[in-house]
Amino acid sequence: PQLQELFPDLPMEMQLSARRQPLLSCHPDALHGTLHGSAEAFVVLPNATRVPVFLLDIDANVTGKPTITGNRLGGTVRLTRARRVPQVKKLENVLKFGLWLFGVPWANSECDPP
Repeated sequence: PQLQELFPDLPMEMQLSARRQPLLSCHPDALHGTLHGSAEAFVVLPNATRVPVFLLDIDANVTGKPTITGNRLGGTVRLTRARRVPQVKKLENVLKFGLWLFGVPWANSECDPP
């Protein structure tokens, strides 16, 4: 909220990157993952210059339970632990949205027969 007050009417960009390779393990009841990433936010000035406003390191454990209905892949994702993240619920919602928007459609396209 403070960024909108400091930089009104300016677009912002978020750059996400991995600090280390993610770890994924498969268990009979779920998939478990450990993510080590960084999120850096930028304000884009009118001359297209990007000004960094914050850098946040994220270490998170994620549990996913995939489901298959017919030939469609679905599932649930839950953030089980996060460090250095002041608002975990918001991060969990962003993660769920990202998986719904990118991960599940990609997995479904890979699973569709040719």
